[in-house]
Amino acid sequence: MIGCVGAAIWQEPALSPKAHAMLKDVAGRANERLERSGVAQSYLTALSGPAVSATDK
Repeated sequence: MIGCVGAAIWQEPALSPKAHAMLKDVAGRANERLERSGVAQSYLTALSGPAVSATDK
């Protein structure tokens, strides 16, 4: 339920401008940490690469 409310506020800031501002702040901080993390970057790179199936090996 909380996730649904958060998603609604993220999509429509007029529902709660203060909560939307807090969500944007949290998202920005999370993005900064991901950009600084080498492990996270390698994981995201692996996810965006082509899929390898067992028959490709």
